Amino acid sequence: MRKKTAITTLFFLLIVSYTATAQKQLNSPYSRFNIGSLELQGSFKSRAMGGAGVAMRDNNSIHYMNPASYSSLDTNSFSFDFGVDLGISTLKQDDKKSTSKDMNFNQLVMGFPIAKNWGIATGIVPVSHGYYNISNNISETDEEYNPTTGAYHEFYDGKGGFSNFFLGTGVSILKNLSAGVNMTIMFGTLDRNSKIILEDVENNFHTTTSESMKINGINFDYGLQYMTKLKDDYFLNAGFTFVSGKSYKSRYEYFAGITSIYHTVYKPYDTLNYVSEAATPVKLPQMYKAGVAFGKPDKYTVAFDFVATPWSKSDIPGVERYAASTKKYALGVEYIPEKYSIGNFFKRIEYRFGGCKEQAEFVTYVLRSVGMPSGIDVFIQEVNGATPMHFWNYLRNTTGNCIPFDYYETYETSKIRTQKRKYGKIYRMHYALQKESLPVRYKDKYIPPGGLRDVLLCDISSEYFPDTHISVRLESPALFGRKDLAYLCVFNNREWIPVTWSKPKNGVAEFRNVESNILYQVRFIDETRDVTASKPFIFIGNENAKFLDADTTYLQSMTLLRKFRIPEIWSTYITRAINGKIQGANKPDFSDAITLHTIQKAADFSYEDIKPVHSGKFKYVRYLSANNGFNNMAELQFYSDGKRLHGKVIGTDGAKEDFPNSTKHAVFDDDPLSFFDALEADGAWAGLELDKAYQIDHIRYIFRNDDNNIRLGDTYELLYLSGNKWLSAVKLFVN
Repeated sequence: MRKKTAITTLFFLLIVSYTATAQKQLNSPYSRFNIGSLELQGSFKSRAMGGAGVAMRDNNSIHYMNPASYSSLDTNSFSFDFGVDLGISTLKQDDKKSTSKDMNFNQLVMGFPIAKNWGIATGIVPVSHGYYNISNNISETDEEYNPTTGAYHEFYDGKGGFSNFFLGTGVSILKNLSAGVNMTIMFGTLDRNSKIILEDVENNFHTTTSESMKINGINFDYGLQYMTKLKDDYFLNAGFTFVSGKSYKSRYEYFAGITSIYHTVYKPYDTLNYVSEAATPVKLPQMYKAGVAFGKPDKYTVAFDFVATPWSKSDIPGVERYAASTKKYALGVEYIPEKYSIGNFFKRIEYRFGGCKEQAEFVTYVLRSVGMPSGIDVFIQEVNGATPMHFWNYLRNTTGNCIPFDYYETYETSKIRTQKRKYGKIYRMHYALQKESLPVRYKDKYIPPGGLRDVLLCDISSEYFPDTHISVRLESPALFGRKDLAYLCVFNNREWIPVTWSKPKNGVAEFRNVESNILYQVRFIDETRDVTASKPFIFIGNENAKFLDADTTYLQSMTLLRKFRIPEIWSTYITRAINGKIQGANKPDFSDAITLHTIQKAADFSYEDIKPVHSGKFKYVRYLSANNGFNNMAELQFYSDGKRLHGKVIGTDGAKEDFPNSTKHAVFDDDPLSFFDALEADGAWAGLELDKAYQIDHIRYIFRNDDNNIRLGDTYELLYLSGNKWLSAVKLFVN
């Protein structure tokens, strides 16, 4: 009976395989490239854990990311997994905003056992989608306007996508080792169109292009899983999956033509280019997946995956730009309070998490389970950054003080303000309703979106920023009612985000226990307004604040070096330059190398111009990495008699990421963002073999950087805040 059911279901699956993959209509500009926007892989359980699943296995779930997991399917069960995906995409550019929503079929998967420790799974899952719909109008008021061309309209749209039908099996080959294989059939079509319509020029023609790519073919992915049981019923799994590279059958068509402005329906007037290729295959790269999972059955699981895909080795018709290789890290947690609870349904729910909040909660569960007093603190908005609500843990010591810690560091409470990340205000998560929370105290008031709406948060900033206080006299207090709340806001580089509140008295809003050296502004926010209540100010401390008011009558000269602060992680990269050497030689092995310059300071993200410390003529020149430097040189230029020298690129082969723009060639590609990321930590070098020996009289270089320094050819605009509006002070083109 079971076999009959399985065959019937499989037949049904094949019939609906094409119709089930309905067109996803989530607008994304990234769908324009390569094979479209890649879909997150995994069954419902692994997707709920951030995409981790290579090492996961249980008897009633299908983890198709590793076919070896099929050996765990229960001999008395039939598993079925049907997924629906709801996506919301918001695109912003300047003052324009576009939002698209889509709810569509995501996956249809089933699995059943053949015998003990031997299972089969099959299904259909999405690979990518290619939907986008973008338009742009250029008129006389736009900077891109060209009088010769006149005003015009651009339209770009795409549809379609690719899916995989898979049939796989997994079997236990040893006591703790399982192996499996999936056969996948990839199929689908991508259609892309573009149209440019001129409106100002009579007797002109418009251009239109269409592109279609069909792919189909069979591939295989192979999986292994090793399982071991630990003390007290804990388990540890390790998994590995290899997806082989494949050249798929394809049909690619490209058409470019012109259309007449006088046609009411735009049809091609003349063909500019037509390409039809049925013999050229689509080459997609291999994929490597590795994962570990640790936990206790029916209680909790922690899973971590690493996935590497060398997309740079792909070959896709119509794609001229380089496809970057990718690396993905996935971390997820599952927690079940009491799986077999009879009286409480919510205790039986399997809670799965994949972010900093979930990680902090898991750490809290573990510490409290062994009697260690711990909890979770959170800030509502990172200052000068896009991160909302970051969570971390604290541990209360024997003196009653709380020691906060993240996943990778610990620090004393007294030193927390020395961290580069700024908080503004800090709250503590509780598991009961907080009477002092904003929604509880003011039930009848509008609460701004964000963390202040959380009724489980309690303000504990006094533990981090004790004895700080600021009173702000509000502008035009008569415009606001006596029941209005004043919100203290921080800036996230786009808008003001409220982090705490105050009920003003006599036109003054008072805020306690706030972090110093941060830009704040007080605002009134309700259902219909979000308006300024004070000038922006920097809280200096000790009740002192420096209010900022643009004085347009007094002007001063400024030198802008960077567009954004230096992220903390870059402190590691920039020191790699120290003790790096620029050398010249006349033997290709540099056995007679002369050091022309030694870098003695950390890189500062800008070009350095130097004169060699030694004279002489050299046929070979290079940059030699310092120890633990991985080379990391971005651009290196040599000059003789004022002329830049060129030659054959030589040096250490290979790169850590296997990216073409991470090899030795990146040092001489005139792109300051690409850099040589060598496999070797010590001694990697990149250089030039010149056509003859030259006297080197000038050297210019830039080390690994984030391209946030001022760059030639860019336009920069300085804005200042006036009330609720940003006004332009100056706009400059760097030439």
